[in-house]
Amino acid sequence: MRRFTLLLLAGAVAAFAVWFVMRGKLAKPSSSAVTSLLPGDTVAFIHLPDLNGSRAKWHKTEIYKLWREPALQEFLQRPLSKYSAAGTSRDPLEELEPLEMKDAFLAITSWENNHLKMLGGFRFKGSAEEAEKVIGKWRTRMQQNAPSAQGETIPYQQHSIDLMRQDAVTVATAYDGHWFFAANDVAALQALLDRADERVKDPGSTLAQEESFTAAFQHMPLNYAAFAYARVDRYLDRLSKAVPNSASAGEQLGMLRQVRSVAAASSIDNGRFRDVLFLAMPKRQDVGDLTRSSLSLATSDSFLYSAGFLKLPSELPAAAATSPAERTGLPAMFHRAIAALASTGVTMQDWNSAFGPEFGIIGNWAENARLPAFSVSLPVKDLAKAKTIIRALTAATREDETWTRSEKDSVTYFSRPPVSPMVPVAPTLALSDRLLLLGQDPAAAEDAVRRSTAGHSALAESNTYKGAARLVAPPKHAFTYLDMPLLYTRLDAAVRPMLVMAAAFMPRIGETVDLSKLPNAEVITKHLGSVVVSQSYDTDGYMTESAGPISLYPAVIGIGVATGASSTLFRSPPARNLQPGRSPAPAAPPVPPSPTPDEAR
Repeated sequence: MRRFTLLLLAGAVAAFAVWFVMRGKLAKPSSSAVTSLLPGDTVAFIHLPDLNGSRAKWHKTEIYKLWREPALQEFLQRPLSKYSAAGTSRDPLEELEPLEMKDAFLAITSWENNHLKMLGGFRFKGSAEEAEKVIGKWRTRMQQNAPSAQGETIPYQQHSIDLMRQDAVTVATAYDGHWFFAANDVAALQALLDRADERVKDPGSTLAQEESFTAAFQHMPLNYAAFAYARVDRYLDRLSKAVPNSASAGEQLGMLRQVRSVAAASSIDNGRFRDVLFLAMPKRQDVGDLTRSSLSLATSDSFLYSAGFLKLPSELPAAAATSPAERTGLPAMFHRAIAALASTGVTMQDWNSAFGPEFGIIGNWAENARLPAFSVSLPVKDLAKAKTIIRALTAATREDETWTRSEKDSVTYFSRPPVSPMVPVAPTLALSDRLLLLGQDPAAAEDAVRRSTAGHSALAESNTYKGAARLVAPPKHAFTYLDMPLLYTRLDAAVRPMLVMAAAFMPRIGETVDLSKLPNAEVITKHLGSVVVSQSYDTDGYMTESAGPISLYPAVIGIGVATGASSTLFRSPPARNLQPGRSPAPAAPPVPPSPTPDEAR
């Protein structure tokens, strides 16, 4: 009986072990199926494990539900109809759906002499003949876009490689079972086919066994919708040669050279996006863990809270010479402040002795306020040294930028008059024995100082903040919280009246959009949530996690593209509207400049 019991127990343990191993295999993403096909010195690659599965999860996200809101669709009907008329309304992913694409990847395997060698591919369901029904359309489009391209087919092992060449551009494609591969180099595609057919018997030469990749990949989630990796340490020398030589640039490049690799992944979980970014590099500074002590300054009207550590240079940079046209605004104020600190003998050691490294940024937007109010704070370690530094900074001003000094409840305030009557912002510095704070105006600075001594935070006690903070790991290096529903509610209340007024003065706006159909704020905010970002140092690199209704990667790229497009638009001269058959009016002759006193003599 005892022997039977032992055998039964051993069988149960063995069954559990088999289940656990199989569970791990099933849960593990199929990245190894791709990385085992790529050479170990791959520069960068992107992996999409399951295109249709990710698309199905995308349709369950709150941001997609917002897009499908009837009120929003009605508002967008007029602008979207123009794109529909142009034939661009079709979802491009619908064409890929029959392929049931798995393990799609795009890799840069070499970067020499400004020439990139690239590989790509994916697994598909069904036969190669069925896949060619979709892929053949791509070939036709390529031929239409490059009618002078030369095509041929060459045999390799048991495969047929289809080539299209035009000048120095080559596109080579081939099928291998349920895989479709493409490359811009024939030899690279042949090597890929050798690895796929296991003619190469050295698995250690592939990316799957490369040390930097495996170290970075272990920080990624098991199930992701998209993954990207780049080995950057081998190519930063090219960047250093392109950057102008200066002390500050050299210090920044020195820190950049410490980055060995970058890995990022994005996943969709319960309608939210979860993003992970890992930078493999040594720890830059050891100043302890983040305390978030500045959270006491936040209120129930705070839509933004951010905390982190200042990354200051080892020495104060010298004040750069400026032309008369540049001696205004914030750049001039910065140069004068640097010059003032240098003239008084203040060093970075003095700054570090006076102030702690952890900063806090608060964004408040009261219900009836036209504009949001931002404040920045630093902890004070030595009040006497802090006063010396602040006096030097406030003294570095022009006559029309004078700071007014005052004392209240053992707190020193330095304030300036509003920059413009249209913008009621009067920058105010508040210095106490606990913190240095830059506020929007004296009243806001005083209110923030009072909150700093209260010992509690209305934001920290809110369920919205607590729920968002639990979505990411506890931060040790940096933290950011953004309440998107609150921000949109305040933005809607401030901007909607201006849009209605603009439509009254510019009727042509109605040709593009019907502002009367702009959805109420509640329609939008019910699909929004808070965005939270946490950063810590994890063993061999910096780990950044984010969670929220949007993915940060495309959001940052989209903001960058929009900013670049806007700057290009504002830099470009306006087009001249000429009627057919009419020449433009001649330009007025330039007015000669007035003579100088010397010339008048």
